[in-house]
Amino acid sequence: MGNFKVYSPKREKIEQMKAWACSLDCVTPFLQFPRESSFAMSHTIALEVGGPNDNLAKHIFDSTTGKTLARDSLRVELIESEKVFGVRIFSTSSSLIEIRHRGLMRLCKVSPSDIIIFPTEIATNLSAEGIEPVLIKEWLIGAIFADFNPHVSDYRSQMSELKNNDAFLYSKLVSEKKMVFQSLHDVIEHATGASGTGWNQAQITAKKVYFSLVQYFGSQGRGSIPSHILPFVIGVLVDDLTQSPFYGAAGRVAVIEELLEQLQRLRIKAHSPHILTEFPTSIESVLIMARKPKIEMEKDLISKTVSKLVEDLYSFTRI
Repeated sequence: MGNFKVYSPKREKIEQMKAWACSLDCVTPFLQFPRESSFAMSHTIALEVGGPNDNLAKHIFDSTTGKTLARDSLRVELIESEKVFGVRIFSTSSSLIEIRHRGLMRLCKVSPSDIIIFPTEIATNLSAEGIEPVLIKEWLIGAIFADFNPHVSDYRSQMSELKNNDAFLYSKLVSEKKMVFQSLHDVIEHATGASGTGWNQAQITAKKVYFSLVQYFGSQGRGSIPSHILPFVIGVLVDDLTQSPFYGAAGRVAVIEELLEQLQRLRIKAHSPHILTEFPTSIESVLIMARKPKIEMEKDLISKTVSKLVEDLYSFTRI
């Protein structure tokens, strides 16, 4: 896309977007509504730039000093071209910037003074790879219209993924080669270097995960908070497998398989009225282990580390 114009949405436009988002199905193909989808995603990105959810900031450097730019110097404006929307990102502290990330250079238009992102272009490229970019109604509305402000608060602090058992829906999406595409995280971590071949590998694991979660939770896909703990960890690792540097990562796959085995034997019933008294910090131990090189060779360590998480889960679960 060539020429563009700056677009300053009025309150009425934001309310129209909210009404549109509320009218969507649970899962909607991004390219089904390219104008509306690109506006919603560009608006979300605009909220994220410069804040704790800005996955792009660590890749933006001052060309003259070679240092990363301070997040609070980053600014963003919505732009429009050929009936779709995008964002222009620039800095108030430097007029000479560069991106040091080869994959991002292929997704964005970078000049010495700014970075241009058009989500529809990226979505079209994903579709050509056999990966379908989609919007998730509940997640989109939660990111844009909830009291939560993505510019000042980290998404991870909300723990909505755990509360809502997002791993259930996410594993289903990946099993169907559908990529959630509505935020900077999705552009930077998932669209960068995306390939249909890489997703084929993730799809195999996601199908196993989704099958196991349906067996455990039933079709509704939710239970008590304690019953969501192991699926939460599994979901984080499935998310890793859909990022190009980790396509087919054997260590993550091995840990997921152990988690699924432990889930089958779990004494916590999904729909029993259990409460979680404490968040198991051993979750982090499992994730760190899963991301170690060649961890798939250490079956005993995998079993021991996951078993410790299950023990902690039992200790922190009450009826």
